[in-house]
Amino acid sequence: MKILSYKYWQSGGESWEISEILLGNINLLVGDSGSGKTRLLNTIFNFGRYAVGNREIGNGCWDVTFEIRKNLYKWTVESDIDDNDKMRLWKKLVVKIKGKLLNEMKGASSFMETKSQN
Repeated sequence: MKILSYKYWQSGGESWEISEILLGNINLLVGDSGSGKTRLLNTIFNFGRYAVGNREIGNGCWDVTFEIRKNLYKWTVESDIDDNDKMRLWKKLVVKIKGKLLNEMKGASSFMETKSQN
């Protein structure tokens, strides 16, 4: 999976946002201390772990465009943490932009490809 664009925002107690970034084959993060470089990498890392089913995603909203074998997809996830420290998933949407349909496997956050209906 290759991430082409990435956006993250979090509302609530500590509201903050990572504006949409476009990613290439090689990317360089440069900024002052405390400007958010590590925070950006941590949100991408956590999203990746969630995508392969290794953890709950936590509090926040993700808007990611990615490519798998020359097929393009847009994935939007919105979630928060309830009063019992459990993840609540409000929105989880994968949209085909170009290529095969992508369906979620039941009971997991991993993906499998299916033949397109068109």
